[in-house]
Amino acid sequence: MLFEVKIVVHQCQLTEQDSPYATFRTLLYYHAFSYFQSMKLHLVNGFLGSGKTTTIAAACVQLKEAGFRVAVITNDQGQDLVDTYYLRSLGITTNEVTGGCFCCHFSQLESSLLQFISNYDPEVIFAESVGSCTDLIATVAKPLLQKYPHLELTISTVTDASLLFKIIQGQAAFLTEEIRYIFQKQIEEADILFLNKADQLITSELALLTIQAGSFYPDKQVMTGSALNPVDIGIWLNYLPGLSGATSRQVLEVDYDRYAAGEASLGWLNVRFPIPDTQGRSLLIAEKVIITFHQKIIDQKLIIGHLKCLIKTGGETYKFNFTSSSVEKPPDTSIHLFASDSELTINARVACPPRQLKNLLLETLKLIEHEFTILLEAGPIHAFAPEYPNPQFRMD
Repeated sequence: MLFEVKIVVHQCQLTEQDSPYATFRTLLYYHAFSYFQSMKLHLVNGFLGSGKTTTIAAACVQLKEAGFRVAVITNDQGQDLVDTYYLRSLGITTNEVTGGCFCCHFSQLESSLLQFISNYDPEVIFAESVGSCTDLIATVAKPLLQKYPHLELTISTVTDASLLFKIIQGQAAFLTEEIRYIFQKQIEEADILFLNKADQLITSELALLTIQAGSFYPDKQVMTGSALNPVDIGIWLNYLPGLSGATSRQVLEVDYDRYAAGEASLGWLNVRFPIPDTQGRSLLIAEKVIITFHQKIIDQKLIIGHLKCLIKTGGETYKFNFTSSSVEKPPDTSIHLFASDSELTINARVACPPRQLKNLLLETLKLIEHEFTILLEAGPIHAFAPEYPNPQFRMD
């Protein structure tokens, strides 16, 4: 049997007990408690640009084809998430936890789960954490298992194989020491380490990485592959049921000052805005904004955690994904399509001050406005650095 996976995420914490909704919430709580007895929770963690969303999307496609009801909870420090819009464009039921990581917005995560249970009754839920988040064992997994001791739970960490290889070889200039600290902690808390984008390594590099990863992380299930390969996604899914009873899962010792410094060293930018054009060049303009913005970041020699962009027009969706190690984009033929209206969403995570990132986008928009003789009204532009992590719960 290919899939024995049901999967699922998280918990119930009742509040507002004196409100008129207290009775309803109590009934929902007991329904959820019973529901979670038979569910599997798969938290998917990994650094920015590792391919978490691609992995989850591919898994959802396979599970839906196998007859499972699937759902996803996305997570980000900001609003207007490319991942949410993209997953919904694939017909995948998706909720989101915004404004902070799962651990800092545990009650928001709970509300999303309760909404799923009440309205959709999914068999499979993936929860994708913020790419700069760690300490999930103490702040998410342990609190959930205390409340729902029969819940089957796994933690997967998706890692860019090329980046990990360079780090192990001492060649990586990608990460500051503080960001590398988060990267390492994400690996330490994994039940399974999925070395994604392994196809970007040559055979000898992949063989060496496999040996070294097994040596450095002997208590982890380690697999190599590509989120773009359905066979590899099927292998990952088949590993998961056997990992839920992981007995070696220990709470990490986390230096929150280093953790916070790593997050704060990145500038975050989220924006979504329409691109109307009576001459039908809307798609071309949107692509030109993305390519120009990306090039400006490169010209400044800034390190990209990820730059995710989504163009929506009519019923069509085009996704661009840039990281420091790879570039994925839609076919160039998209620019030849006539479209008078489109909507562009940009999520950028770049190692620079937020103000600098915002200014690069504004400079980009001015160039495009001049080139196409149009007016682009992009706003509000949310440019910020994450606040100091402050989990609602942390269990030793």
